Amino acid sequence: MSVWRIKDMPVRDSALLHCTVVFIAAMSVYLWSMPRTVVINDDDGFFIIASYLNVYAHPPGYPLYTLLGYLATLIPLGTVAFRVHVLTAVF
Repeated sequence: MSVWRIKDMPVRDSALLHCTVVFIAAMSVYLWSMPRTVVINDDDGFFIIASYLNVYAHPPGYPLYTLLGYLATLIPLGTVAFRVHVLTAVF
């Protein structure tokens, strides 16, 4: 049985591996450094409240973000602000 090395991989698989490593590294740094509570800047608190209450935010409203934010607030992990910030990281 031969050992697979990156240089032996097809170009497509190698690119997928590199993209996965970069994605995991970037998400790890973002999740480590993101705020755990509401930040006082433009619309941070407003969109967290709109997601938590599942209400329409100001125009243009971002209905998909608000709806998915509401679903994220239902997950029992950390604070509501933390969950909405994780959703932002995924987007």
